Amino acid sequence: MSRVIQLTPASPDFQTDRSVDHLARQLGSEFSITRYSIGLDGDFHHPVAAALALRRLLNTEDQILHAWGDGAFCAAALAGAGHIVFSPAADKPCRIGAGTRMILGNRPVQIVFPTESMLRAFLPHQRVSWRCRVIPPVLSVDRLADPRDVKLRSELGFDDSAYVTLVPGESTRGASHRLAAWAISILHVIDPHHRLLAWGKGPMADGLARFGNRLHQPRLVTLAERKLNRRVDFEDLVAVADAVLIPADGFIPTLPISVCMAAGLPIVANASPSTGELLDSTSAVIVPQATPKTLAQAILGISEDQPLAMRLGRTARENARNMGALQDFTQQWRDCYQQVAALGPHRTALA
Repeated sequence: MSRVIQLTPASPDFQTDRSVDHLARQLGSEFSITRYSIGLDGDFHHPVAAALALRRLLNTEDQILHAWGDGAFCAAALAGAGHIVFSPAADKPCRIGAGTRMILGNRPVQIVFPTESMLRAFLPHQRVSWRCRVIPPVLSVDRLADPRDVKLRSELGFDDSAYVTLVPGESTRGASHRLAAWAISILHVIDPHHRLLAWGKGPMADGLARFGNRLHQPRLVTLAERKLNRRVDFEDLVAVADAVLIPADGFIPTLPISVCMAAGLPIVANASPSTGELLDSTSAVIVPQATPKTLAQAILGISEDQPLAMRLGRTARENARNMGALQDFTQQWRDCYQQVAALGPHRTALA
């Protein structure tokens, strides 16, 4: 049996959390999975504490340490783990510092990216292509809510006349949800029925809520978990929205986008490496070099053209549901772990 330790942030992003959960439940009896987290509310407060603890836990040569994000990867390296799988953060795959580069140059680390575009952006800076692979996140269609959740929509304060635009995933700096708020605020002035819905997770969520208040548009932004004062799965929110706006121009997690596609929602997206792998002109309105004005125009266009919205949503749903199945995702990770375990023991002392 192969023993795998999953090391994640204490508050992992949606894509990481779903991936780790799938692996814990689906890998099978030939793998033993243990999960630890790093952060103020985690098992270890910081990477150094994690490294010291992991040195006591890594007591057999066949253990694999799967590090999700830079902090976990540093902890794995400091712990002297002999078999490391590194999944860089989905929104900053190229921000790898000198210390990480040194580790990659001297240790047999398997690096797993969620998209081809992230791999391509990483490779010019490293000579480790033989140790890199892509395993896209898997979409669980059975988690999707009903096509229209009238009850949840009402609980969030949206009546039948509201046109609700959802921004996918957590509100982070890279997600650029504030740009989406600017766009919807323009439409909100013209028609107050235009509203923006965000999950309410992420470091920029509070700023997003304050943004509408500063514009004297207190009903502009709704943060789902703050409004309901309870936990909400992101998959539930697609049954509330009328459209989706993806304003980021850089790398972002792709799983929330896939969820919106599978729900058949019309999508407006800024041109970016992440959206380019999933969306094209047949499944979304792509806005190159987007501004609040151009994004607002695109949302207004699909809100006033129901046949276009339905056509985009139908194509997006078909594309999403043709993506990799859960068994493919699980088999790719089995192959990855088995390849890492086959490299042989490689342990170093803690400096």
